[in-house]
Amino acid sequence: MKHFLVVLIFSCLALLGMAQKPLDKAKISLSNFQKSKSAADLTEANTQIDAFLKTPEGLKSAEAFFLSGILKKNIYDFGTQKNEKLITDAYQNFKTVLTQFSSFEEKEKTVEFTKYLGFDLYNVGIEKFNKKDYQGAYQTYELLQDLQNELAKFDQTLSYVNQTNNQKVELKSSDINNNFIIFASNSGNDTKAIGILEKEIETFPTANKYLQLLQFYVKVPGYEAKFPKLIDQALDKFPKDADLLIYKINHLMDKNQNTEAVSYLKKAIEVQPSKIEFYNILANIHEKDGRLDEAIKTYESAIKAQPNNYEANFNYAALVYNNSIKHYNAYNKEARPDDQKKYTEGFAKALELFNKVKTISPKDSDKLNGIINKIQEIK
Repeated sequence: MKHFLVVLIFSCLALLGMAQKPLDKAKISLSNFQKSKSAADLTEANTQIDAFLKTPEGLKSAEAFFLSGILKKNIYDFGTQKNEKLITDAYQNFKTVLTQFSSFEEKEKTVEFTKYLGFDLYNVGIEKFNKKDYQGAYQTYELLQDLQNELAKFDQTLSYVNQTNNQKVELKSSDINNNFIIFASNSGNDTKAIGILEKEIETFPTANKYLQLLQFYVKVPGYEAKFPKLIDQALDKFPKDADLLIYKINHLMDKNQNTEAVSYLKKAIEVQPSKIEFYNILANIHEKDGRLDEAIKTYESAIKAQPNNYEANFNYAALVYNNSIKHYNAYNKEARPDDQKKYTEGFAKALELFNKVKTISPKDSDKLNGIINKIQEIK
């Protein structure tokens, strides 16, 4: 998560011109700060304006709310300690100007200053999350979302022009939402995270967003019924995404719909022929359903795709070995020549396959030697 730094000094006397008398002292203190950079001047100005805003006259003054927001932003930027309440109070003051004083002449500047607070809130949320204050991070981003909504009323987004290099700095909604989803999930507000993702998918769908939403649908009670429709919608848009295909396949297998799962696995192998996981799942279904020849063919295809893949080679060797054990036990019970032929050929093949696996993964030699020795004893 990246931080944005916005530090500005606002010249209120220049912006506001002549003020009502109760505001004069606060303006003078702010003007003194801009000359001296003494935090005491800011604190004094803030105290004066807060007192004024508690009066009936102050509550009717857009200028007072505007100046209060500017003061609190300055104190936050230049103070020795970053008190988040200064930012939230500054935003509430600016919001009051925007929503209750439609004719205020400095409304455009209020909108611009509100943007800077958005960058502050973005950073505060990240800092809280890093300190494991997940609920605090979530609440900060709830306020940031409200700020975005206010800016949208003026067709504005979180951006400004850096006065040093004249470059535009922008905070994208997708970046905010990505963080918000994480904060919501970690603070136990899964429903909020789901709502954000559902809106994101409507406006700018990606395979990763679908995956995130599918995970929530599985995790959060009451959303399971939405899973089938969403996974089909996701695969319509991203038919070659391996992770989405795995979700669909696992869903079908959980429902014991193996025939449908096999169909999707074959499709998955077509679009992702190097994804060994698909072969292993398909072979496992064939084996469980008694289609050993199909299982063997599937493992052979996997090894053709990745000759030195440990999992495919080991699973293939294990399948041949287990099948040989079945024929060996059957022969000992009924002494049928066909069983003897199959277990003899099978053990020879299994021995060859396990020796190959040992060359692929020498660190597993002890485990593999135990299997190899057992085969040699039976032969």
